[in-house]
Amino acid sequence: AGGNASLTLSAARNITVNADITSTVGQLGVTLTADADANGSGAITLNNAINSNGGAVSFAAAAGITLAGAGADITTVGGNVTFIADSDANNTGLFDQNDIGSAVATAGGNVVITAADAAITGTINSGAGTVRLQPGTDARTIGIAGGAGDFSLAQAELNQITAGGGLNI
Repeated sequence: AGGNASLTLSAARNITVNADITSTVGQLGVTLTADADANGSGAITLNNAINSNGGAVSFAAAAGITLAGAGADITTVGGNVTFIADSDANNTGLFDQNDIGSAVATAGGNVVITAADAAITGTINSGAGTVRLQPGTDARTIGIAGGAGDFSLAQAELNQITAGGGLNI
């Protein structure tokens, strides 16, 4: 009891988390993979909190990732967080953190968001870690702070990000 553990959920279609996933003793690695059959139809929706106590958290979906509501928090205490919202690289999988109350906090872990586009309303704080925001394919153009682009990040979205180790776009 009390050792490190992992939780892996894989689905051919969607994954929706409607209860907290928490580790209080030992690191919990959390891996959620929607669209495991690679037909382009799987999405991930997080409605509640994940606290991994130092474990890495990884989401991969073809049809998007949504952190829905103020309770959709991810806290890792040093673990990395990876979101791949367009895993089939067809330029439709969006990353959507849709509530100002939602928070991704790693306390030193790195955060990577790969998507066709991103909507960041909540906060992302990597502490001393880095935050990387990138389109799912090289063909996508990037628009920053009002600039034109397929993968577009408004100044208000960039203001929601704190990355002591640097912000990479």
